[in-house]
Amino acid sequence: MAVDDSPLNRAHGNAVNSPIHGRLIAASALTAETNLLRFRMTADLTGFEAGQYIEMLDDDGARIPFSIASTKADLPNLELHYSPIAGHPDVPRMARVLASPTVNFAAPSGNCWLNAVQRQQPLLLAAAGTGIAQSLSILRSLRQQSNSPSVELYWGVRHAAQLYLGREFDAWARDHNGFSWQAIVSDEPDYHGRRGLLPTALTQDAAGIAHRVAVLSGGPAAVYAMYDALLAAGARAENILADVFAYAPRPP
Repeated sequence: MAVDDSPLNRAHGNAVNSPIHGRLIAASALTAETNLLRFRMTADLTGFEAGQYIEMLDDDGARIPFSIASTKADLPNLELHYSPIAGHPDVPRMARVLASPTVNFAAPSGNCWLNAVQRQQPLLLAAAGTGIAQSLSILRSLRQQSNSPSVELYWGVRHAAQLYLGREFDAWARDHNGFSWQAIVSDEPDYHGRRGLLPTALTQDAAGIAHRVAVLSGGPAAVYAMYDALLAAGARAENILADVFAYAPRPP
């Protein structure tokens, strides 16, 4: 999750009274906007499922949530993607947190993960921006099982330079017949690939994807636009998963 599309102080999912500690072991730039953070956790993340998020805890009581990009097999190492947004209150909080030798976390939370049946069904992953971290965790976990389902991934960004996982996804598509992905670039008129908005792309491709179990990632506006597009295309609401449904539900 990027800071600009992350809900604060979410209470659904797993609860924990005592913080979990981690130590920052590596930080590197994925793009000019996005950083890769790797932590070494000092406690077992009991019950973590690919697709969940984790919250860093600041001394002022704020919780800073991030989608987890790694899997159970990567533990005790934990990978997060961070995109600071100028003027956002989480930016100085993150500076304080990352300057500490030990970082405090709440337990992994969220209900947006695949059960045993869904992990065998055709899957659609649709992610806006750094929501791709959640998709990445799910993809990596599926690759670790013996029989992976077919997966269609759609990644919507504003500029092609933000496609920092493009080479990795291209390699997966070459090596695995059941995986394909598309980049949808919205704000770059000279981009030679597919241009436009992610919900529009889902609508245009509805015949091939509406029957799949879908995991939608990104901010509330992006997720609900994708959700509406899939419903209009004939998808079943119970087959569409997103954290947004829990932390930013639509009014009844």
